[in-house]
Amino acid sequence: MRRDAWVIESTEERIKRVDESIKAVAESGQYAARVRKLRVFMGIDYLTALAAEGFMSYLGLVPSEYSSGKKRHLGPITKMGSSHLRKLLTESAWHYGLTC
Repeated sequence: MRRDAWVIESTEERIKRVDESIKAVAESGQYAARVRKLRVFMGIDYLTALAAEGFMSYLGLVPSEYSSGKKRHLGPITKMGSSHLRKLLTESAWHYGLTC
């Protein structure tokens, strides 16, 4: 077997093991419900579902919070992060909704 072919095969095997590990984490108790809800959307698989919360926070698509003592008030989205990426994601969501 040529060295190039061996490198490709071993890399594919490592990717497969990492994918299996990601799936195992995603199906664990802490993440299972959220991942299951997100995977119903076309194009969302385990890794994307696991990363969604951090991604949404990065884009500023999480609610703002005003808390004092026992009072908790959730406000509008924070709009922190990239407004351009937020617009692209919004347009993608609209397109997804129109094509399904």
